[in-house]
Amino acid sequence: MPDTLSKPDLRRTMRAALRALPSAEIASRSARLVECLKADGGWASQGRAVALFGGLPEEPDLMPLLPWLREKGVRAVFFAV
Repeated sequence: MPDTLSKPDLRRTMRAALRALPSAEIASRSARLVECLKADGGWASQGRAVALFGGLPEEPDLMPLLPWLREKGVRAVFFAV
């Protein structure tokens, strides 16, 4: 039998690891992610819409992308849960 985690177990493990990160580390990683997304901006074409998530405290903060997307003429949409 392979030594792998089930999808629910993997999610639990990842959530626990993310909750353990200090907020400064999450902010730093979020900023790097946003910069990578901007650098590879081909995914954000003018006149298109992209879906973003608002994020939980331990998830990346993508809100800094909003002004950049607006400048490129891209509409951002958020899912309501």
